Amino acid sequence: MPTPTRRPALALAKYLSLLALLFFCTLVLFMALQRIPVGTGVDSLHIKQEYSQTPPWLMAFYVYLFSNIFALVAGGVQFSKRIRARHTTIHRWVGRAYVFNVLLLAAPTGLIMSFDANNSFSSRTAFTVLSCLWWYFTYTAYWSVIHRDFIGHRNFMVRSFALTLSVITLRLWEVGLMADVEPHLMDLPLMMAWLGFVPNLMVAEWWIRRTASTHATIGSSNQTKI
Repeated sequence: MPTPTRRPALALAKYLSLLALLFFCTLVLFMALQRIPVGTGVDSLHIKQEYSQTPPWLMAFYVYLFSNIFALVAGGVQFSKRIRARHTTIHRWVGRAYVFNVLLLAAPTGLIMSFDANNSFSSRTAFTVLSCLWWYFTYTAYWSVIHRDFIGHRNFMVRSFALTLSVITLRLWEVGLMADVEPHLMDLPLMMAWLGFVPNLMVAEWWIRRTASTHATIGSSNQTKI
């Protein structure tokens, strides 16, 4: 349990994290709105130029981008202790919306675009792995809570949201590492696509193990139904 001296620091960290999430959600939304009406340049998801102007790929791009914005907001809400404790109905319905948004929209459209992303085998593989893991972690989180495995639900939701954040971390890596280079993923190192989500998963696994003891009784005490 946090000591009294640590509580203000933890509260500040939570508020700063929330502000950062809202900032990046706004940034992603701004990027999406910039492309309405549809432009002809290479978009922020770095699809090859010849694909970025075809209707199927443009549709996948917009569905992916806007469903990502929703996933960022809904996923952030799911980690609010206050909402989980005091507003369980909101927690359940927002959780359902997050799950079905990822399973039916975000992950499938991400997989569609991954097949020809960047004209690079490494990038295509990275984005394919990202989309498949994102779908699997989200589905497993939902399956776990349906079967009353609340620890598994929490752990896989952490993993799922870590991959949701990849739309932000990929851009941060791009800006941070390639500030002096033309900002298109075609110019970035082959490992850039992997950096967008692998470190996220590493942090998620560290967090799951670090907080495992504080959630040891969640399976017996939590009676929330999804």
